[in-house]
Amino acid sequence: MEALSITEERAPESESESEEDIPDTSPVSGRRAQNAHFKTLLSKVAKIITDEEVKAIEKSQHVDTSTRHLLATQDFAATIHDPREYQIELYEKAKKENTIAVLDTGSGKTLIAVLLMKYIIQNELISRDCGERPRVCFFLVNSVTLVFQQSAVLKNNIDQTVTPLIGDLGVDLWNKEAWSKTLNDSMVIVCTAAILHHSLLNSFVRMEDINLLIFDEAHHTKKEHPYARIIKDSYLKTDAACRPRVFGMTASPINAKGDVVAAALELETLLNSKIATTSNLALLRQVVTRPDEELWKYPIPKEPFKTKLHEILERKYGNMECLSKIFAYSSQASVELGEWCADRIWLTALREESLPKFQGRLSTSHQRLAHEDAVKLTEEGTKRLNDLSDMVVKHELPRGAAIFELLSPKVQLLYQNLSKHFEKLPNSKCIVFTKQRHTAKILEDVFKELSVSTMRPGVLIGLSKSGDSLGTNTTYHQQFKTMMRFKKGELNCLFATSVAEEGLDIPDCNLVVRFDLYETLIQYVQSRGRARHSNSTYALMVEIGNMEHETRLDLVHQSEAVMRRFCESLPKDRMLGYSHDNLDYMLEKDLKKRQYTIRSSGATLTYHSALTILARYASSLQYENDDCPQAHYFVSSVKDMYQCEVILPEKSPVHRLLGKPATQKSLAKQSAAFDTCLLLRKSNLLDEHFISTYHRRLPVMRNAKLAIMSRKTAQYPMMTKATFWKQGRGIEPNALFTTLIFLTPVEPLQRNYASVILLTRERLPQFPEFPIYLEDDIETTIRSIPLTKALTISSNRVKLITTFTLRVFRDLYNKTYEQDTTMMPYWLLPAATEITMDKTIIDPLDIIDWEAIQFVYDNDEVPGTASKPEEMVGRFVYDRWDGKYRYFLTKINPTLRPSDPPPSFLPHRKHMENIMDYGLSLYKKARGIFLSSCDWNQPVFDADLIPLRRNLLEKMTEKERDVERRSVICLEPMVISAIPASTAATCFVMPAILTRLESYLIAQECCSSLDLKVDLSYALEAITKDSDNTEEHRHEQIHLQRGMGKNYERLEFLGDCFLKMATSIALFAQNPFDQEYDFHVNRMCLLCNRNLYNTAKERKLYEYIRSKGFSRRNWYPEGMKLLRGKSNESKGSEEHALGEKTIADVCEAIIGASLLSGGTEHRFDMAVKAVTELVNNDLNDNKSHKACRWADYYQLYSLPPYQTQIPDGFEKKLALQVEEKLGYHFKYPRLLRSAFTHQSFPSAWARVPCYQRLEFLGDSLLDMVCVEDLYERFPDRDPQWLTEHKMAMVSNKFLGTLTVQLGLHTHLQYFSSPLQSQIYQYVEESQLAYENKRSVDFWLSTEDAPKCLPDMLEAYLGAIFVDSEFDFGVIEAFYKKHIKPFFEDMALYDTFANKHPVTFLHNKLSIEFGCIEFSLKAGEIPAVDGAPVIILAAVFVHDEVLAEAKGSSVRGAKMKASQAGLDKLEGLSLDKFRELYRCKCPKATSSKDVVEPEV
Repeated sequence: MEALSITEERAPESESESEEDIPDTSPVSGRRAQNAHFKTLLSKVAKIITDEEVKAIEKSQHVDTSTRHLLATQDFAATIHDPREYQIELYEKAKKENTIAVLDTGSGKTLIAVLLMKYIIQNELISRDCGERPRVCFFLVNSVTLVFQQSAVLKNNIDQTVTPLIGDLGVDLWNKEAWSKTLNDSMVIVCTAAILHHSLLNSFVRMEDINLLIFDEAHHTKKEHPYARIIKDSYLKTDAACRPRVFGMTASPINAKGDVVAAALELETLLNSKIATTSNLALLRQVVTRPDEELWKYPIPKEPFKTKLHEILERKYGNMECLSKIFAYSSQASVELGEWCADRIWLTALREESLPKFQGRLSTSHQRLAHEDAVKLTEEGTKRLNDLSDMVVKHELPRGAAIFELLSPKVQLLYQNLSKHFEKLPNSKCIVFTKQRHTAKILEDVFKELSVSTMRPGVLIGLSKSGDSLGTNTTYHQQFKTMMRFKKGELNCLFATSVAEEGLDIPDCNLVVRFDLYETLIQYVQSRGRARHSNSTYALMVEIGNMEHETRLDLVHQSEAVMRRFCESLPKDRMLGYSHDNLDYMLEKDLKKRQYTIRSSGATLTYHSALTILARYASSLQYENDDCPQAHYFVSSVKDMYQCEVILPEKSPVHRLLGKPATQKSLAKQSAAFDTCLLLRKSNLLDEHFISTYHRRLPVMRNAKLAIMSRKTAQYPMMTKATFWKQGRGIEPNALFTTLIFLTPVEPLQRNYASVILLTRERLPQFPEFPIYLEDDIETTIRSIPLTKALTISSNRVKLITTFTLRVFRDLYNKTYEQDTTMMPYWLLPAATEITMDKTIIDPLDIIDWEAIQFVYDNDEVPGTASKPEEMVGRFVYDRWDGKYRYFLTKINPTLRPSDPPPSFLPHRKHMENIMDYGLSLYKKARGIFLSSCDWNQPVFDADLIPLRRNLLEKMTEKERDVERRSVICLEPMVISAIPASTAATCFVMPAILTRLESYLIAQECCSSLDLKVDLSYALEAITKDSDNTEEHRHEQIHLQRGMGKNYERLEFLGDCFLKMATSIALFAQNPFDQEYDFHVNRMCLLCNRNLYNTAKERKLYEYIRSKGFSRRNWYPEGMKLLRGKSNESKGSEEHALGEKTIADVCEAIIGASLLSGGTEHRFDMAVKAVTELVNNDLNDNKSHKACRWADYYQLYSLPPYQTQIPDGFEKKLALQVEEKLGYHFKYPRLLRSAFTHQSFPSAWARVPCYQRLEFLGDSLLDMVCVEDLYERFPDRDPQWLTEHKMAMVSNKFLGTLTVQLGLHTHLQYFSSPLQSQIYQYVEESQLAYENKRSVDFWLSTEDAPKCLPDMLEAYLGAIFVDSEFDFGVIEAFYKKHIKPFFEDMALYDTFANKHPVTFLHNKLSIEFGCIEFSLKAGEIPAVDGAPVIILAAVFVHDEVLAEAKGSSVRGAKMKASQAGLDKLEGLSLDKFRELYRCKCPKATSSKDVVEPEV
């Protein structure tokens, strides 16, 4: 068994229109465990399936074994021993030249082929030993059944590898590698001629690879039969020296009525061979005896009549169309087979296993009706069918000998003669040939019922190609079992159709009966040849007085005599089959037809093969349960000639082609098909063997968004310091720029926080306001005001402000820097108490508190004895010897003395003897000295310990809230800072403020690197990744970085949509003649994550991404020399781990930020520029997005000729009608006509392109207008919610309904009867749904619309956009008037996306049960013995399998597994769920907790 493969599919959120997979929500360890569990489960299921099959084989022995097993284990053909003289004679001729052996059935033509193959193989082995090119023999047959028959014969007679090939054995016959392996591994290949013909055309096999071509039943060679096409298309076009030997075998050269000699000559020509037969017919007659012919004559039958059962059934069920054929068969059988047989047909046809077929026909016949009516009528019809089946089963037919009188005279005669035969010769074997399959089956039933002594009847019929109305279908497998049982004697009387005429070699068959007389000479010869026994009989059942029967009897004997004389008169030296005139005449038509050969592979395209190639290409476009796509041909008359238009299925990248005019319809069709194949080849949709590449390209296109792995991370440099701080550094400034920083709390704070001033060498931008959280999480808004006027400053004052700033670093953060005014990046200063808010008139000198700065400059610290103790209250002090203890004094505590023990609420320290000891940080020796000399009578102060590590950009965690901040201290061990307490309080907030300002500056630099002017709040949001799984909405965030503000996810959602629209418009404008498929491919190349990632990598955008939150060690200024303190400041950059998809997502978020930032001329200008910057890179050569502003799009658009042509009356009327309905006036009415022209409408009639290009454009415009509205109306909703609700707004279900509501469907031009029926049925259903429920969400109860209806609406949007010179306003106006009214209350559509089992299960597990460790996995179990592959899907919850299911596709299996999981969870309580699946995930208190997680 092959290795098991596991797939985990993830769909992009914004691009996928298919169902949404359950995301793998489990942590890494859980994910690995579930992968391991799934592999185990997959192996287990695979073993179970294999074991079940083996057990079934053992139980049923050979009866139920596979076709391959039957071939391998049965003695299906005896070994051929010594050849006869005439066989050697023909063998010698075949060695020398191409030969057609015309010999009676049973004369051993296959042995001649075996002898010839042995001779050819012997020479082949010699040639291979000499290093020549390997070649193989091909034994060609006309049916799949004969593939097995002849391969079994050859395997028993040739000691080389014989390979039978049919598609049903699971062999990939359209794969070059598979053919190469088969050719290398085989010496003889047995297959149908069609397989070799197409393989030669596709150059999987070359004529030079073949050393012998054997044509079994060569009489089939005529006209366009694959036998003839192989010679015409490949054999004759190969150099004569490289052609293989040809050997044909037949009992007669004619396969129909006509001139025998002419047919023989034509056969010689078509096979490029000469007919040969034995020159010693007497010798042949000694070994191949002819059976005795008998005529079994029966009287002229009566007129058909209705049996009593027939009449009863006809009265009750005669109006059921699905039963019409059975009524007809029953009526005809009444006269041909008899009354009993006519009634027996009903029992055969209405078996329980056959009922579903009739029920399916019922359902199909009601498709045009409204849905409810169709369901009702189908249910009623099904009930009637079940009642009919019960009635037929209960009807008692006569049994045993009593049925004889109820049989027709013809069947009675057959019974009498077979009874006599088997009574006389009990070991006989007999074949009875019938024309129809049901006749054979009924006759088998008759003889089983009559129970003829020693007769063991069976039936051998062919496979039905047109459907089975009487329950008589069969399989190759059943055919083989029947033939083997007949050969072994388990069956001795076969009732067979023509399938038994060729190839059934039973030497002891001594009676052949033609129940239905033959129609051609070959039928006569072939069926007669089944009677192989020396004393055999060939009985012909003929009607008394039937002149047609008598004529047929005479004609075959005359034709056979003519053929015999023809063969006997053949001159020995005549080179038959090389009549150049005749050959040239027959090939003249083909020579007039073009051919195309691919040099690299040798594959050849012909007029004839083009039709087959197109059919195969069309079928490759099928997806899931779609109807099989087909190519359509529309032939029209053009000036006494014919011209054909090929229209390919909608999914084809190439939609249509108009062929060249031709004198005949068939030639025009072939010519157009030929040119279409060339176009497909040019478009790389056919490979070098003319095989469709679409099925290989589609997944690549569909997964282009995921061409990079979201979970694959790598280390990238991360900028931690903006380059802004480096500007002007290295010199002492003489002018600085001032920024005021204010703190505005939402409620009063306990401490006073003064405004501060930030001086910088260059002017800072206007930063957005942002919140911090002070004291007990009181939200405080930070506002900054950059002043317009620069501060001219003297060297002396530079020294003052530098001293103050460095004192802040020393006193507050225990960092002592070298005083170098040239290296200072910024200065922190106290602000004056009175400040005017008008930044344009403020003089910077007036707002700085120079007095406080001077005081700090003059005083390194405040002496403890300089003021009274009560004057110390409120000041900022810090531990002289330990940097982690800093306090604000709150009051004097009169109840405590320095010698008192520390209060119990204080955290434990090493020294706890008394308060003085508790607050002292000195070591042992110095400690003793200090304690011996300190003032033990000084006051004790209550103080607040400052939490230096707290992240003020976010609310406190529970752990931070539990930290004890109260303290008691004595002042003597402390330093009383000279910095004002209110200024110090604000400066303690500055790490958080500067961290956020730093991020804003880096975000600004990111946008500036792209030449974008983006609002800083949006810019920072766009580059913020606050967890490892930011993109996974509604799931627990892994390694969440607190306090970073909004992350990029919403902007990415918005930017993704604009990117789709922008690239769509650009491609449409710049490539007016491209096909829709080209648009899709080129757009995907532009907007795919891989392209965005390449740009970001090229521009080094990863450096700007903010992936790490607030850090106490990274906010310090760089470039200054640290003299004292821990050196933990940032060096300007470090590394961070990013996924490639994250980097691409940030690009889309930047586009979203640019969109919200507006533009100078148009609100989309900045976003357009962002798209250009981000989709064009050095790896993307075509630079397909050239616009830098919105107006550029229309300037790049060249109006196509069809748009500007003067409209005719029809087009003017159409524009007027639509204007009355929708209100838009078209300047170019032909655009509207194009928007309403379906691709099925022939271009000869349309005169404009079909709507697909406009639909491509309109689809992106509609997405954009819907997304913008949702984004604005729901600012707190996550992208998943927005996506799910957008799905409702742009769904085919809604748009189809809207199209009908607006009355646009009546204007669609198409040329398709099925489409007409679908539209009619849908319109009725939609209108009925509206009548039943007059509310905005009535459309939810309708079925999905035919895709052409939503397509034409989107094409209309594209048309008005183009007609208005790319005015997005017309799209917005349409949306507000016609779409938005349906979606004012979005709560109506909360469950729209949930209706899919996969999505519904995801939401149930994550929302209802609060589980975050679950996944949906799928894996493929390889096919066993050619059976279809089986896909296993399983839903895991933690380590448990919730549900599993098998299907034929990944999608189907996942849907089944998800539905099974939903069924299993139905009615399960939360507690029971957690108990069963050992779920310990954080419980969700409500759905909102999961839907709207706090970020």
